[in-house]
Amino acid sequence: PPPPAPRASDSRPDMKVELEIRLGPGGELLTARVVQSSGSEAFDRSALQAVNRINTFPVPEEPRLFEHFRTLNLVFKPEDLP
Repeated sequence: PPPPAPRASDSRPDMKVELEIRLGPGGELLTARVVQSSGSEAFDRSALQAVNRINTFPVPEEPRLFEHFRTLNLVFKPEDLP
């Protein structure tokens, strides 16, 4: 397997960033923004880049169920990012 990508040099094990993502009906990423910063601009940017690399998220096909997936909050910690 390839070596892990380098992490932001200022990342700490106790830091976390919360992102809000909005998805379209087909699961396509519409927006991603930082809701609560980790305090590290580099780490926050890494989390946003990780989310932006996923063009389409799996979502329920039924519109009524999809409404629960339209806006999601995700929390990333250093160990979550490649």
